[in-house]
Amino acid sequence: MFRINPFKTLLTISFLLFVASCTDGDDNSKLQYHEVSSEFKSYALFEDGSTWTYKKQGTEETAVITIDSTLNYMGLNGLNNDLIDYKYDAYEQFIHQPNPMNYRKWEVSATNQSEMNSNITSLLRLFFTDRYYIVLQPNYYFGDTIHLGKNEGDYINVEFLPQFTLDEHNFSSVYHSKIYDSLNEPRTLDFYVAKNFGIIRQEIRTQNDSIIWNLISWDIDQ
Repeated sequence: MFRINPFKTLLTISFLLFVASCTDGDDNSKLQYHEVSSEFKSYALFEDGSTWTYKKQGTEETAVITIDSTLNYMGLNGLNNDLIDYKYDAYEQFIHQPNPMNYRKWEVSATNQSEMNSNITSLLRLFFTDRYYIVLQPNYYFGDTIHLGKNEGDYINVEFLPQFTLDEHNFSSVYHSKIYDSLNEPRTLDFYVAKNFGIIRQEIRTQNDSIIWNLISWDIDQ
């Protein structure tokens, strides 16, 4: 079971006090509070020290991704627009640096989306050293293109795979998502996210190149 240690709890309390000071005494207690569901946590939230080893397809290069620390806090949607719609549960998990996949952290947070294709109203956002993308948001309808702005590109839920085989490993309940990014060099990113395993495959393609990382081993806890 996922646990938060006392130091991170202290950070959370400090964050909440900061948020309260920024809202000029507004009463947010009546706002609806959205929590990350246990179902979504099974796809995206792991214990500190959890480690994934990936291999770059067509080479012998490997990448080890390890969670160094986790911060849990309550966010306020709309804080920057002076119109707070709701409160939401959020986690940031910081990745050991450096690593060949250029991961910096990922963020798991609850949402309040009206476009419903799933009762899992949460998202997983992955931060690279230079960019960030939503890599999983199950409640969007499959095949719909969601325009997230120039910074995050266009997001699509491609398919849900009850079973998925990667090399000799079998995974179940896998979401496949795609991002179209045209901010700098046009490229597409495909992610395969499996229940109880997280990201098991990442594909990044440009006009002249493609880089694919496949999960080959793991030591993870939830």
